[in-house]
Amino acid sequence: ILPMPEQSMKPKPISTSTRDTLQQLLNSGSIWDRILNGSGKTIALLEELGECNEPSIIPQLLDYLLASSGAVKRAARKTVGHLLLLLPPIRLPEMSLKVRQDSNWQGPWVEMKPDQIDDIIEGDEDVLMLGLASFHGDGYVREAAMRKLLPIRSGAELPFLLIRLSDWVPPLQALARGAIESRLNPEYANFFLTNFQLVSRLQLCRGGDHGSIIEQVRTLLKRPECRTLLLDKIASGDRDLRNIAFALAVETENLGRLSVLRLAVRDPDPVIRFWGASLLLLEAEMLELPTLASELARDPYMPVRRASLDALAQRLPDSSSEILVQALCDKNQAIRETARFHLAKLGGFDVADFYRQQIRSVAGSQLAAAIRGLGAAGSAVDAVLIRSFLDAKQPFIKKAAICALAKLPGEKASQDFIVALGDASPGVSKEASKALIPLVRRIDPDVLFRLLLFNQVDHVRRNAFLLVTRLDKWVSLPTMIRIGFNVSNVALPARDYLHALLQSATRAYARPTGPQLDAAQSVLVSVSATIDARLHSELAAFLVELRKS
Repeated sequence: ILPMPEQSMKPKPISTSTRDTLQQLLNSGSIWDRILNGSGKTIALLEELGECNEPSIIPQLLDYLLASSGAVKRAARKTVGHLLLLLPPIRLPEMSLKVRQDSNWQGPWVEMKPDQIDDIIEGDEDVLMLGLASFHGDGYVREAAMRKLLPIRSGAELPFLLIRLSDWVPPLQALARGAIESRLNPEYANFFLTNFQLVSRLQLCRGGDHGSIIEQVRTLLKRPECRTLLLDKIASGDRDLRNIAFALAVETENLGRLSVLRLAVRDPDPVIRFWGASLLLLEAEMLELPTLASELARDPYMPVRRASLDALAQRLPDSSSEILVQALCDKNQAIRETARFHLAKLGGFDVADFYRQQIRSVAGSQLAAAIRGLGAAGSAVDAVLIRSFLDAKQPFIKKAAICALAKLPGEKASQDFIVALGDASPGVSKEASKALIPLVRRIDPDVLFRLLLFNQVDHVRRNAFLLVTRLDKWVSLPTMIRIGFNVSNVALPARDYLHALLQSATRAYARPTGPQLDAAQSVLVSVSATIDARLHSELAAFLVELRKS
């Protein structure tokens, strides 16, 4: 479960208000004018940008760190420092790249020399400004910034040193490596744990022996002196820190692997619970397993429930029946299928009959699950029982009945689905639309057109229109023409469909039959009074061309 950073993280776009404020700042003269002749307005705009809390604008503010005006420089340092602090450690490498890519191609920052670093810092331990300088495109500037970071031992310098471990200049890599190795002691364990995602990131970086550094950090954090630290982070409100702490604690001697896993399965984060459950269910004592599996089978996260069923069925098959039967009415389809799979392997249990009994004795969500389950496990003889729920008052019961009928082997309840397509509930209509997709070639296009024409409900028209688009092209063409000039809600997408048809490479498709062309021609004539003259002409010419070919 160790969180691995993505190789590229998409930054949030700059908000309109921040972009406007930035433009006001950048449009007040040339780069050098703004830096050399800063004004009260410049300071006010810098302070306003700091309040926007959008770190992605940092590269556009770097020139002001070298302003001639001390007031402008201080305002820029305050704003940039505040924005930099908003970034979690794992986003700093992205900022390092942005500083080199998005900075002005000329100006004080790009032209900064190593001896000018003192101009942007406030005191020898200004970690934020030194860290920012370590992102500079000039290797000599990065080296000077790193050498000023080396004596600092507050822990705030560690993320910037970890980033420079992947510097493309070997001497700077070596300098960073020496600094990291000198900090591999229990006093720095908390800082390494906080920045562990930057350590993990080294696996993605080329150049240098990063594997040994990663292993040294892991070894440090698993030392006995760090046990209390790991337990504290397990109780942290930071999910990523808990991920890291759990993964390290479970490998730490004398911390109790099973005890750590028991904490993991009670964590609020579902990914941590699933990780803990996957291990604990395999390693727990046999006597503990039934109670543990029963508890985890009620977890709100589906993968945890499924893991409990799998573990119980594999390790204690003779004691698993009760929990597996309970899972047959789980709200999640994957859990119901898992339970059916394991019960089938055990043998001697009629799942379909169980669902029939449940349908007659339960209500609410359990009834919906039983109906769906019977659709998957039953046969065509169950269609009558399931169909009786198409008239239920609750939409979720209707949806379950539609889904079940669609799954019953040998049952093609297209007429039932057509009726449900016109339901006042958007969910029921959508479920009916999904059920009709495999049967769409059996549907008379006129049925869909009448539904579109006479039903005034938006979601019904939308679902019916989507089904028309699923018909064979030449079968749907007459209906599309009628929809485009008779049904207001979906007329525009229908006309878009017709325009796309006219512009596509139609010769690559199968040819329409004579009756299909006749039907399209007849409809085109019937709508001639309402159709756009240009589109009518293009469609008429298109049909003539098809008939000739």
